[in-house]
Amino acid sequence: MRRFRFAHVVRLSAQGPRGLDAWVARGLASRLLGLAGLAGLPPGSALLIPRCASIHTVGMRFALDVVFLSWPPVSGACEVLAAHEGLPGMRIVGVGLRAARSTAALEAPAGVLAALCARADGHLTVSEPRGPSVTFRA
Repeated sequence: MRRFRFAHVVRLSAQGPRGLDAWVARGLASRLLGLAGLAGLPPGSALLIPRCASIHTVGMRFALDVVFLSWPPVSGACEVLAAHEGLPGMRIVGVGLRAARSTAALEAPAGVLAALCARADGHLTVSEPRGPSVTFRA
């Protein structure tokens, strides 16, 4: 996808064999736009927004699963702070009064959260992906 063509990719996984390859949104445009306006994402992919304690779904064309994580990872793992499943467009969600600099938002298509087994008070492992990185053309 053009918006994330230069983005770093990380692999997020829980206890099970499934995982997600997530683009890390670091630039202003990729952080502000996020996934808005896109028709969808390839299977097994997501967007990770570091230093982010709230997100909006304005302009979303598909429902999202959103997970807020402690950030940066400690010993390769992040704590799941909050999880929202099947979030439709025109919503704003956050993790409360937690500082944005120590929080990250993970946005993925609806249904991915259950497959990833990510629940509040759980942990996700962060690593470099094995094999080719995620590519997607919009």
